Amino acid sequence: MNNVLFAEAISEIKSNPRLSVIRHTRRKTVLPVIAMISFALSLLLVTFVQVGSFIQGYSIAQLEHQQDELLRDLQAFKLEEAVLKRPERIRRLATHELHLTHPRLP
Repeated sequence: MNNVLFAEAISEIKSNPRLSVIRHTRRKTVLPVIAMISFALSLLLVTFVQVGSFIQGYSIAQLEHQQDELLRDLQAFKLEEAVLKRPERIRRLATHELHLTHPRLP
């Protein structure tokens, strides 16, 4: 190839915006960068949502465990109440510990 022809071709490419490779190269690199940035941001968003969901699930599990413990305590208290309310127990306390007697009728 002749050096003159090569120089003319280079000057024509630089002067004609449609043929300019440099301008198109900049556009070609911007689009993938934008795509990679948006992909990275979407991954961060998905990760944030997943971590939040995991934390909420863990909190719900803790609250359910606490609820189960409170229900067991409630059942134990109801059983203790039933034992303490037994008439035989109350009668024994009244007669032996408090020394109470039945009133005498005239």
